[in-house]
Amino acid sequence: MKRISVLVFVFLVSFATSYSQSIIGGGLALGSNSGAYNVGAPGLFLQGEFYVNDKWSFSPDAIIYIVSNRVNESRGFWEVNANANYYVYEDWGLSFYGIAGLNLSTASYKIDGFGRRTNSELGLNVGAGVNWDIQQNFTPFSEVKFTLGNYDQAVFKVGIKYQISR
Repeated sequence: MKRISVLVFVFLVSFATSYSQSIIGGGLALGSNSGAYNVGAPGLFLQGEFYVNDKWSFSPDAIIYIVSNRVNESRGFWEVNANANYYVYEDWGLSFYGIAGLNLSTASYKIDGFGRRTNSELGLNVGAGVNWDIQQNFTPFSEVKFTLGNYDQAVFKVGIKYQISR
């Protein structure tokens, strides 16, 4: 399984970096229902964006949520997304885009003395985002997406993108 994961990762990186414009970024996320815990949680995310043409881009990201722990137990929730962005409107330094893609969410729960339980679920993403092109290499942005699946939730993200190649 590890070998397959590494091969998929290498394929995606080589595929994504073959395009002319590559962007990386990160920021803060807020999930409305982080995993099986039915509670909104803040998180941190890293994101890439690799343009296929002037309208389409491939945008993978990973979010780790900061879930509160209780005495004698620890909980965790994270997600990995593979999204396609379609740019619908650009004017006055604003770029609006739609988001559609796949989601893999994982929730873990550990009680001292009883071991760890982990569950992963696939879902679908749908949402929208906006870039504010205020400087040549740095672009603030925000996104809202809805994950449809066993771990349904809305996610609001605010961050900054850095253009690493044109």
